[in-house]
Amino acid sequence: MAEKNKVKVFVPRITQLDANEFENEIHSLLKSNVLDIGKFLQPGFFNNVKPEIELCIKLLVFKYSLLQTNSTFGQQLLNIQYLEKISRRKAVLFAVLNYIIPYMKNKYDNAVLKWNNENSNNLKKLVDKLEVTVKICQFLNLMVFLKEGTYPKLVDRLLGIKMIPKTKLNRNVGYSYMTRELLWHGFMEFFMFVAPLINYQYLKRKIHNVFSIKQNKNTVAESVVYQLGSVCSICKELPIYPCRISMYCGHIACYYCVKSNSLADHDFACPSCGSKSTANDNLQFLTH
Repeated sequence: MAEKNKVKVFVPRITQLDANEFENEIHSLLKSNVLDIGKFLQPGFFNNVKPEIELCIKLLVFKYSLLQTNSTFGQQLLNIQYLEKISRRKAVLFAVLNYIIPYMKNKYDNAVLKWNNENSNNLKKLVDKLEVTVKICQFLNLMVFLKEGTYPKLVDRLLGIKMIPKTKLNRNVGYSYMTRELLWHGFMEFFMFVAPLINYQYLKRKIHNVFSIKQNKNTVAESVVYQLGSVCSICKELPIYPCRISMYCGHIACYYCVKSNSLADHDFACPSCGSKSTANDNLQFLTH
């Protein structure tokens, strides 16, 4: 009778996976903040101790989260925890399997590059086989997790620790966030499709004509004076390969500025006086 009345506690699979991802992101964020301190020190100050820094961060997070509250910081963000209080023995095994062994594997990968003997080759083959075996077990565990909904990580299955919700509340699914994300992604895809089709030089010229003061356009060729202090009328920098924008004005510009604007907009005009560019017909280079 007691078995029939017992309610099975269920945590959604996506929630369990998100909790693990949040925990990894917290580790990465703390690591990056610690390493940012080194940018004010001598170059390469933290290069040789990055694995140790990462290990210390993970152990500190483990101490002040799982050991004290029976849940990781990632689980706390999603209001879940482990089913039972983790014993001291399981806590040690949890830290060894999740943090110590990956740290040792990282140190081994760095050290094996310096080994050039037969014994090291045999050890490398053994470690590679163990690594492949672990990855296969992790894949099989993931398949079982997707089917049964428990033990998202291989370590959790080995230690027999399950996740449960902290409070027995109905899981309300809100679609406002999902709708907002779908609209945002749809807008971004539409913008990325339309953006290459927009002629920015044409729009720039039209806007400039609206807000600029109209000047009389010359129909007679003017002389131009190119001096050391002359600047490009388009980019406002010292002109590179200076040339005339139009035969009917005395303004100069870089060859690249004139040619690129003329190719993008056949009605491109001088931004200073409004004279239509003659770059497509005759491009006159200038010298001191």
